[in-house]
Amino acid sequence: MRSKTVILLVLALGCGLVASIGISQMLQRQDQPAGDTSPVWVVKTDIKQNEPLTMQNLALEQWPKEKIPPGTLGKMEEIEGKRARVNLYAGEPILDKKLLSKDQISASFKVPPGFRLFTVTADAVSSFGGLLHPEDRVDVLLYVAKANGIARTGTKTILQDIKVFAVNDVVQNTDDQATQSITAKTVTLLVTPSQAEKLVLANEIGKIKLVMRSPDDKGNSTPDGATEVGLFSPEKSDRDREDMNPPANPKAGLTALLNAATQSQSAAPQQPAVAEPRSEPVVPPETFAMQIIRGAEMSEIDFRKRMDDPTRWDNGTSTSISGSSPSTPEASDPPASTSPAPAAKSSNATPNPANGPGAAWLKKISGANN
Repeated sequence: MRSKTVILLVLALGCGLVASIGISQMLQRQDQPAGDTSPVWVVKTDIKQNEPLTMQNLALEQWPKEKIPPGTLGKMEEIEGKRARVNLYAGEPILDKKLLSKDQISASFKVPPGFRLFTVTADAVSSFGGLLHPEDRVDVLLYVAKANGIARTGTKTILQDIKVFAVNDVVQNTDDQATQSITAKTVTLLVTPSQAEKLVLANEIGKIKLVMRSPDDKGNSTPDGATEVGLFSPEKSDRDREDMNPPANPKAGLTALLNAATQSQSAAPQQPAVAEPRSEPVVPPETFAMQIIRGAEMSEIDFRKRMDDPTRWDNGTSTSISGSSPSTPEASDPPASTSPAPAAKSSNATPNPANGPGAAWLKKISGANN
């Protein structure tokens, strides 16, 4: 009996000890402050390698600090623009060592849609002595030599305003590289598919050369190209255009001010000059002559258009062509509604019947009457 009693006492003490330990742990958890958690980025759906991290495949959760693995990310700026280095599975926290930073991302992910990358070889000369950097702009020239299918040696600009995507393996300048020269061995250009085709063909039939241009120069020039014929024709540079920041001349201050004032005066609108009145030339009045035949007698009356009323005519003198003295006709004015008969002859001078156009007809009439 005593052994059984001892065993029961031991079991009771063990159960009580276990219960006390459990209750104490529960009380400790309840006494823990609520701020002992931290935000953690957790994979919501599986993410494949090189896929970007987005709000669609991630979730932000609150995890106890003691359960958060080292290197776990919990801020927005820590995942922005990054991609998965390896496959990530739903439920696991995002660790920094499993992501690719912006600088570690493959260059292909930085190519805009609709563009391609084309690389040309370069040296110290073609890279402008180390002055060429990513984001610069260049023109592409093609040099071809006279050969089968090529009539003459020459150079021609085939592409303009092309963006330099990378120099060697440098895609984006850092703060230190922005002021340092890069000894280029290759230059990668950002081109369209049609431009890439042209570059491939140009690289096969000739030599490609790059010409650096200003990033602010967005114009499209149309050079004629250079051949052996025009190689020795000298061309002069334009100093006014090439000097982007001319040095200030302190002695030219007053001269520049006077020139500016002169230009402003010349640019001001001027009053139109008043033309002096000119005397109009005297136009002689319009006249016509009417021949009147009365039997064997012929007379001619001169009419003159009135200056105050162009619809009315004034009669002048009446001249007898058959030899009678001039007489004044009875009617002072012809009827206003009746247009004058067409004249056989219009003249300001009185015709001479001896040599006038009616002399032969007059002789014929006179002979018939006699």
